[in-house]
Amino acid sequence: MDEVNEKPKPIGGYRKLLSELDYPFRARQNGIKGTVVIRLLVTKIGNGIGSYIEKSPDPLLSEPALELIQNTTFHPGKIGRIPVNTWISIPFHFQMAKKSDLQSNSR
Repeated sequence: MDEVNEKPKPIGGYRKLLSELDYPFRARQNGIKGTVVIRLLVTKIGNGIGSYIEKSPDPLLSEPALELIQNTTFHPGKIGRIPVNTWISIPFHFQMAKKSDLQSNSR
């Protein structure tokens, strides 16, 4: 298979996608953090199908990342100008806010 010259991207961009990610209260409460990697096939019309968890520190973190991806539409990958089906992996980082970050944000 040829290498895509334009990789799939969520409509609205990755920053918007990540801003919609929910960090589960139970995970925060239990100090669970880490990176969840979701693998999926983005079709040539921009639908994400066949998504699965490639890596996860805990199921509490996997669920919101997988749900978010399943509700996301993408700009498809392209070879030249032609949209093609493309497999991608997307990392979601869950980390606890540092006390200093919380204090500076509350001012």
